Amino acid sequence: MQSVVMSSFARMPIASEEVQGLPEEHKRIVEVCSRVKQKWTDPDFEPKDSSIWKNPERHKGEKVVWKRIEEICPKPSLFVDGVEPDDILQGTLGDCWFLGPLSVIALYPNLLMNLFNTSEYSRWGVYSVQFWMGSEWTPVVVDDWIPCTPEGKPIYAHSRDPNEFWVMILEKAYAKVHRSYEALESGSEGDAFHDLTGCPPHEIVLTSDEAQRDIKNGKMWERLVKYFSLHHLIGCSRADSKNTEVRGILCTVDGVKMLKISADEPVGREEWDGDWSDKSPLWTQQIKKRLDIVDADDGVFWMCFEDFVKYFTCIYLCSQIPSDWHHHTATGEWKGPTAGGSADTAAWRGNPQYYIRVPAGGCDLAVLVSQPSIRSKASQSRIGAYPPIGFYLLKTEGKQRLLVIKREDMLAGTVFRKGRETSEDFTLQEGEYILIPCTLNRGVQSKYNVVVYSEKQIVFEQITEVPVVLSAKSEWTAESCGGCANNGSWKNNPQFFLTVPQTTRLTILQAVDDRKGEFPHHGFYILRSTNGTARNSLINSKHITTKSDFVNSQEVALTMTLKPGNYLLVPCTFRPGIRDRFTLVVYAQQDAGVEFGPIAKVDLKKHLLEGEWKGKGAAGSGPTWSNNPQYTLCFADPVEKANLTLSTDNRKLFVVLSVMAVDQKATGTSRRMPGFHHNSFVVRSEANRATVEQGKVYYVIPSTTNVGEEGRFSLEAQSQAQPILTLCDASTAAPAIHSSQQYEDDANRGLEVHGRWKGESAGGCVNYPTWRNNPQYLLHVKQTRVLTITLAQIDTTALLPIGLYLGQSSEDSFMLCHLDQENLIESTPFTDRASVSMTITVKASPLPYVLIPATFDPEMENDFTVSVTSDDDLTAIALSPAEHYHLSMEGDWRDGRGGGCKNHPSWRNNPQYHFKVRQAPVKLYALLSQPETEEDMPHIGYYLLKNEDGGAVMTIDPSNLLHKSDFVDDVEVGELVTLKEPGIYTILPCTFNPFIETKFALNLYANEHIESTTSSYNYTKLFAPGQWTARNAGGCSGHPTFHTNPQFRLTSPMPGTAIGGWKMQSTGGAVKHGVEVVVVVSQPLPAANTIGFYLITRRDKRFLSKEVTFVKGTEASAKYKLHKGVEYGIIVCTHEPGALGRFSLDVYVTHPSFTLTPV
Repeated sequence: MQSVVMSSFARMPIASEEVQGLPEEHKRIVEVCSRVKQKWTDPDFEPKDSSIWKNPERHKGEKVVWKRIEEICPKPSLFVDGVEPDDILQGTLGDCWFLGPLSVIALYPNLLMNLFNTSEYSRWGVYSVQFWMGSEWTPVVVDDWIPCTPEGKPIYAHSRDPNEFWVMILEKAYAKVHRSYEALESGSEGDAFHDLTGCPPHEIVLTSDEAQRDIKNGKMWERLVKYFSLHHLIGCSRADSKNTEVRGILCTVDGVKMLKISADEPVGREEWDGDWSDKSPLWTQQIKKRLDIVDADDGVFWMCFEDFVKYFTCIYLCSQIPSDWHHHTATGEWKGPTAGGSADTAAWRGNPQYYIRVPAGGCDLAVLVSQPSIRSKASQSRIGAYPPIGFYLLKTEGKQRLLVIKREDMLAGTVFRKGRETSEDFTLQEGEYILIPCTLNRGVQSKYNVVVYSEKQIVFEQITEVPVVLSAKSEWTAESCGGCANNGSWKNNPQFFLTVPQTTRLTILQAVDDRKGEFPHHGFYILRSTNGTARNSLINSKHITTKSDFVNSQEVALTMTLKPGNYLLVPCTFRPGIRDRFTLVVYAQQDAGVEFGPIAKVDLKKHLLEGEWKGKGAAGSGPTWSNNPQYTLCFADPVEKANLTLSTDNRKLFVVLSVMAVDQKATGTSRRMPGFHHNSFVVRSEANRATVEQGKVYYVIPSTTNVGEEGRFSLEAQSQAQPILTLCDASTAAPAIHSSQQYEDDANRGLEVHGRWKGESAGGCVNYPTWRNNPQYLLHVKQTRVLTITLAQIDTTALLPIGLYLGQSSEDSFMLCHLDQENLIESTPFTDRASVSMTITVKASPLPYVLIPATFDPEMENDFTVSVTSDDDLTAIALSPAEHYHLSMEGDWRDGRGGGCKNHPSWRNNPQYHFKVRQAPVKLYALLSQPETEEDMPHIGYYLLKNEDGGAVMTIDPSNLLHKSDFVDDVEVGELVTLKEPGIYTILPCTFNPFIETKFALNLYANEHIESTTSSYNYTKLFAPGQWTARNAGGCSGHPTFHTNPQFRLTSPMPGTAIGGWKMQSTGGAVKHGVEVVVVVSQPLPAANTIGFYLITRRDKRFLSKEVTFVKGTEASAKYKLHKGVEYGIIVCTHEPGALGRFSLDVYVTHPSFTLTPV
């Protein structure tokens, strides 16, 4: 293995004074040796074959001689002239994974000396070192017996200087920890770095798919720059070479991303001989002079980034943990039910869980989860690689076991890693969190260790509460696979009772059988029971208390708080007719007293009659509806409830079932009921089913929606007692329901509009973001009325599943932009019938209601009519189309275009969309959406900006920011704004965090005409990282140390120079036709410094940005027009001298010839 380091390093977790001093074991040994005047031999790691090999029997005949240090070193000294990476020479042992990081640590003497409790030669042969084991510095005491060849030369690692022996002592102590030298054969550089520094390691496998994507889109380079600026200890390795360490810098030279590397190998030096190596013809004398290039075989060389990621296979780094951070640890074991595996299986809920509370202001923290080393004593018998381990970190409310993982709660977590440990850094806001360490696979048993480092004091406690678990198994059979509540067969689904004695928090899990292939789209409903713990013979969507999502995965879960009462749990698939087995699990608090179980299906007695709508008896559901066939319903014995169902074989008909109670005993009368008002109805249902109560006689009137629709029907009554349906005597004519005094003209009782779903206007139901594209109609209601609203398909040869939404607009004369519980008044089920209908009392309102007819899926085409009828006068009702204009754009945040929100300087990389408003004011609804996934969804949002010049927007400030949307981890985000002026506007869609790759769609809806435009010019980005240190933090120009600040040269060729097809033209001295340039100086969060910059002409030192604003925030920026052929300087500074920190300088230019280099 070859190891590499590429950055300077600041502070590591240095051991406490108590540990740095000699441990008690060391003192006791020295005291005994002093008394007996004899050097010490370690009884736990004796100088014999068992300390060399795991199985000495296999190595009989191999000669090893053990010698004391003074027998090996002529003038023994633990350290000779300090420590250098070049000190280390590898022996015959394949432990370069340990020696490579050790040579890196040798670059930083304070880190290396931290490993030694003994700092000089010991006359008694007693040496004490320490390693970070598990969660603390652990002292290891060894003697000075060293395995040698028969000629007396050390077999294993040793120092280049023959008198220096710190390398032999440290390697021997590490071998003792792992029981033998042979146990050090091959390993992970990350493990070695952690043991030597105490800092959580990270590893990036450059050959992985994720890393290859990051390399292609530029994200990997940006990450390396970030790690370098954070002073992380960064290393690299390649599997086909000897061990080495490399340290260096990163920079950009004339657009080429470069790394300077200094390699010192424990077995000799190796230099790169490809592009940009010492003898490469790519070097010019100017660049060599600028970068101080020396052609020598000194192990120092340069590589371009493209070659670097091909040459090396792995990057590893140690994150610095400041010494004043807090340290929290926990140990445990994955065993039995606590070995639940990843969240891909329902068993994950058994995993150990830890509660974290972050104080006000939030804080940074690092999480590390580890398992015992396969080299350790406790794991010596284990064979094979590490099982993959990882963890989840999620938002929560309250200290209680987390049982449901939601996308919006998942902050982040490691990928599962086949290694000793895995770690990740986080910046958390104030709040409560749950940490779940786990193995990838269920049932894998192992001990584990959790370490949490935090910038502030946090609460870190294990959750020991175990909930009550109630479960039941069932299945959707041919008779009980009724589908979701959109279907009439919903009532056939299995039912389960849920009794809640007191207000309590519950989690309900539904899991279908584990099998290969796709899972059914399934979920469940919780309803208020209308029949105690018995089966509810008719369940209505109005009784729904809450419901789960419907998902295409093995399980779906929901956490809720229920008030005392009897509830009904109805599991179902989304579409009817899908059979499968499932398990329901209810998790409740220990003392809640919740009861749960299946409800047996009750056999009901039935009475079925056939009928027909024909001639005058096909009277529809309008003013003449009493001419329809009428029936009386009574019962042979008293019953609590009965169900009525109306059905027809003619799928083109939409039916209505009306029921009225009469005050007479069950005598089986066949007299027709005269006309009666709609307020007399017990039920008037468009869902072709109804429930009636006991002890009454009912009139039942089946009808179609429209007058003259003929066809046969079936009317069925069900109850536990025998129901009796009787057709009323048709000779008893029913009088008119309303007199002529009530209505002057039937024409005043009906409104109708025609529309079409086609192309973009076929938006589908609200499950799709495109639902807004459907035709919309404004319903103005000046007087409260009971309205029947009907949607009918024109072409009935191939019926589409259709439905109708009724909502209320918050803005007069504009479309409905969103539907939620506040503005959705009513909706019909989606059904593939000729028409759907709703009857509802609509209150008078100054704002219009909005009707939205829709097909279930988008891109389903047909013509339709929407009609509004009433038994009352409709002269105070108006129905008209809701006119709007629409622009649609699709894009993605990929290949470097995922810049994040304006908290990050990279926000300028995001796509930008420009549109023109010719006439104002304009009401605009901007909708940003992303694909729905079952994985964690990124937070998305957008900025709406006024664009004065029509070019790419490079600054966001109060002068041009009109509106910022919320950032949501959901499918879509949209908000309504008013544009008060004509002109060009820009919308910048983005994710909250940068480097997140996904597609998106941007839709603009307006009440006036808007048109899309293109940017008049684009920018090229120049980039340079930097840091204010004690030497160069000079402050602003008002301080005498101003000249020490970091400076950068911004240049372009002289006018008239041809570059790649561009011709530089002289501007004649004036800047008015110059190159557009935007300068941005940024600092990482928490943005502690007040930062700014100065732009000068380097020839005359004239300030161009003397009045630049200093900002205490993430960035300071300004826009200029500069001459071509003039050399400019940029001085980056903080307002006050001595303010330390990292910064990035980004310069955006509208001409590709400019270059940016440090001075």
